[in-house]
Amino acid sequence: MTSTVDTRPATPLLGKTALVTGGARGLGEAISRRLASAGARVALVGRDKDRLAAHGTPHIAEAGGGSIVFLSSVLSHRGTPGAVPYAASKGALDAATKALAAEWGPSGVRVNSVRPGVTRTDMVAGFADDPAVQAAYLRRVPLGRYGDPSDVAETVLFLSSPVSAYLTGLLIDVAGGWSATAPSVRAAE
Repeated sequence: MTSTVDTRPATPLLGKTALVTGGARGLGEAISRRLASAGARVALVGRDKDRLAAHGTPHIAEAGGGSIVFLSSVLSHRGTPGAVPYAASKGALDAATKALAAEWGPSGVRVNSVRPGVTRTDMVAGFADDPAVQAAYLRRVPLGRYGDPSDVAETVLFLSSPVSAYLTGLLIDVAGGWSATAPSVRAAE
């Protein structure tokens, strides 16, 4: 029996710079913290000046290539009542991901998109904590839970790091399998 040793560096982004929009709270904050813990210099952009100042905003160095990871949503490809403007904007972001990957790939720039499902942040607290909503949603999630900001942050780290050097133009759902399921037609559901 052979054993392998993980030779990946603990800080795969050491010496790299990350720009995180919406970095003051929610998913942006979790992503900022995870990228920084992987060694990246993180520059934050957001609307809450006081929260951003608490994280710090170092300068971004010019680099010859890199990775862009957009934050979209599983709603970009699911019909959901009441979410038309949000879904449309995220659908446009998905289309831009693919077009930019094709356009910027020859320059060494990879472009991917992460599409979270319901993730425990302040943005969803109002409806996600409702027991009826929670039960209905979680029946459709094969992994049986809401997402955590760290689920999204780890996916962004993966797409930002050298281990994904040959990946571009991807739309990755981080939704516990929700986006792969269809409503049940059984009456008991």
